[in-house]
Amino acid sequence: MTDTATPLTDEADDVTMRLTNRHERLKTLCKELERRLAEAQKPRQDEVAWLVEASGPQYLYYNGWFQWTPDVHKALRFARRQDADAVAAEAPDDKDARAVEHAWMAP
Repeated sequence: MTDTATPLTDEADDVTMRLTNRHERLKTLCKELERRLAEAQKPRQDEVAWLVEASGPQYLYYNGWFQWTPDVHKALRFARRQDADAVAAEAPDDKDARAVEHAWMAP
């Protein structure tokens, strides 16, 4: 039996290994970022904010584009009602959106 390895297959194997390693590092980084985000979302003190809410209820959030989510913790938070009202008036998907006040209490 002869060795079928060629410079091209060696290079392809090397590229595959580098991509696999990069993929694993990215997965590890993503898990760490998710952990940090979850920690950052925990209220450390009482918080009050205005959200854009539609029936369901669903809340407006931004993840590269505006979307709706049932998770109140992902919702965009506004300090002023007038800002939430302005965004609600332009809400995507023709939903009956409105500004609502929410409060999160620290443990």
